[in-house]
Amino acid sequence: EAMMEAAATLNLPTKVAATLVASTIEGAGAMLSGADDPPEVLRQQVTSPGGTTAAALQVLEERGFRISLVEAIRAAARRSGELGA
Repeated sequence: EAMMEAAATLNLPTKVAATLVASTIEGAGAMLSGADDPPEVLRQQVTSPGGTTAAALQVLEERGFRISLVEAIRAAARRSGELGA
């Protein structure tokens, strides 16, 4: 959803944006599920110094994305336990 919002700010047509977002998510998932390497190695392999992925990751780190994601997953796990799931 956020990726689609970002695409809209770049004036990408919705259909093109949806294809790009889905391909990005599918590609990352396929890479992770088909690899023997841990996620940090895979990230290093696709992150060229000074490249687009590096620029995006820098913004995510500056904004606290990693800790927010960790906290969100922990909150979901706690709630799952409360619900008895």
